[in-house]
Amino acid sequence: MIQERRKKSRVPSHLSLEMVNRERGERYQGYVENLTDEGIGILAFDYIMPKTLLSCEFLVGGNTIKVKTAATVTHVRKDLGMMYYYGCQINYLSANDREVIQTFIKIKSQATV
Repeated sequence: MIQERRKKSRVPSHLSLEMVNRERGERYQGYVENLTDEGIGILAFDYIMPKTLLSCEFLVGGNTIKVKTAATVTHVRKDLGMMYYYGCQINYLSANDREVIQTFIKIKSQATV
């Protein structure tokens, strides 16, 4: 049985994501599968080691607002076909980007009720 460690429930999303390994400079593309202002669930084809520090950028609000964050890969699992699922903890999020994410979560949560 997998123990849930999240403090907040993540809302489903499917947002294009660009990531950069902050130590190696490698670039990756993926999707934000789920999101809170504390963590991100990511789907990507590239294998990324746990504990890797990433710079992440994705668009919300009808692809009009860019959110930038730093996050650490906390766990990895093989997912759909050749894709990997990454659970990432957000290390840094500006006050403005936090507000954008919280608004996005509120709107998505209301749409699923």
